[in-house]
Amino acid sequence: MPKNGTIHVRVDENVKINAERILAEQGLTISDAINMMLCQVNLTGGLPFQIKLPALEKTIVNSKADIEKKLIEADNDILNGNVLSTNETFDALEEKLPVSKEKAWETFMEGINSFMYLKLYETNKEFRINYSAIQMKEILSSDINIKDISFPFENRIIKINTLIEVDGFRCNIVQKSNKGRTIVVSSAESLIVGKEMNDYIKKVSSYLEKSEKGKKFAPAAYSRLNTDDNVKLFDLLCDKISKKPFSSVLQKIGNKIQNKREDFLKLELKEQILFLSNMILLFKTGRSTGCDLKLIGESGQAGVITLNSTLTKIGGRQSIRIIDQSPTGLLEKKSVNLLEL
Repeated sequence: MPKNGTIHVRVDENVKINAERILAEQGLTISDAINMMLCQVNLTGGLPFQIKLPALEKTIVNSKADIEKKLIEADNDILNGNVLSTNETFDALEEKLPVSKEKAWETFMEGINSFMYLKLYETNKEFRINYSAIQMKEILSSDINIKDISFPFENRIIKINTLIEVDGFRCNIVQKSNKGRTIVVSSAESLIVGKEMNDYIKKVSSYLEKSEKGKKFAPAAYSRLNTDDNVKLFDLLCDKISKKPFSSVLQKIGNKIQNKREDFLKLELKEQILFLSNMILLFKTGRSTGCDLKLIGESGQAGVITLNSTLTKIGGRQSIRIIDQSPTGLLEKKSVNLLEL
C-alpha cells in the first residue's frame, strides 16, 4: 500500500527524544510506530491501548469522623514526641535524594521564600514597593527612590511563559539572565512554506534521522537530496528572515547568513544539509537556545532572542505588548505599548 498521507504533530521535545531512543532500540522510527498504531486502530476499531490515570494510593477520608480521627492521631503523635525534626527528616531522605542534604534544604527554603514573596507582592503594597526597589537597584546598579516607583499593571506579576509581542513578533518569556538585566524569550511564530519546500524539509529531516546526521550513509544514497534544492531552501529561509514577523528579531543574524551565501555554496552536499537543518531551527517555536551556524563561519550559538529588562535601554523597537489569550486562543487582549509607559 503506498504511503502518500502526511501527519503533522506537535509534541513535547523530551517526550519525542525519549520515544526515539526507546524505539531505536527496537529498530523502529517514530514514523514506523505511528504507522503501526494507525493500522491497529483500523483493525480494532479503536485505540490499541487503554487510556487511564495511573493508580494512586488512596488517602481520602470519607466523613467528618474520619477527619477528626486523623487530627487526634496527629495531636497524639506531637504530644508523645513521635515526630522527626527537619534535620532528621532530611537525614532519612538523604540516601534517596539526587543532591546533598544541604542543597535539598537550600532548594526547599528557596521555594518557601518564593511562595511567601509572591503572596506578599500580590497583597501588600508596601512590600511590593520595597521589594521592587531592591530588585531594580540590583539590575540598574544605582540607588532607587521609592517615590519614583509605580505599577502600571497594579499587582500583576509577569511570569515565565507570558506571551509578548515585539514589533509584531510573538514570543514567550523563558527566563532572566545577567542578574535580571536580560530577558530570554522563545519564538511563538511558526514557519510557513509551500508544499514543495515543506516536502523537501521533511526529506532533509528524514535523512538526518535515519543516517544519524550523516554518520551511517551519505546523502547521495538517499532519494532526491541535491544541491539545487538546497540552494532554493537556503534562499527561501533567508527571504523569510528578512520579512515580518521574523525580521523583527532575526534580521541581524539573517543578514550575516545572507552575506555568507557563497560560503554555503562551497559546502559539500552533506554539510549543506546539516547547515540547513540548523538554519531551520532558527524558526522553531519554543526555541530559546542558540543554533550552530559554524559551517559558514558564524557562531555556534546564533539566534538567541533576548530583550533588555530596562525598557528605556531597548533601542530600535517600536512596540512591546503583553498578550493575554483565552485557553482556546480564540480571544485575546493586548496591553498598552510598554515602551510608552
